[in-house]
Amino acid sequence: MANHSIAFWFGVGLLAVNPVIGWGGAALCSYLAIKTKKRKFYAIIGTSIYALSWIMLLFGGWLAGPEGYVLVKDLFFKIVK
Repeated sequence: MANHSIAFWFGVGLLAVNPVIGWGGAALCSYLAIKTKKRKFYAIIGTSIYALSWIMLLFGGWLAGPEGYVLVKDLFFKIVK
């Protein structure tokens, strides 16, 4: 595993933080929309953050490849258990 490039590890990082940014950003914007009554503004921002997380997922998957995906998936299941 030590033979991987910086691009691989950057891709793994993108894959790892993708759910936190996507779901967390959307949830935060939903909360702020309710609290501030600026529903349209935060709906656009939340949708944009969620779309950005998908771009991160695709780019991370491209950089890390199948091996990086398996690494992140195994890490996720270790955290959940």
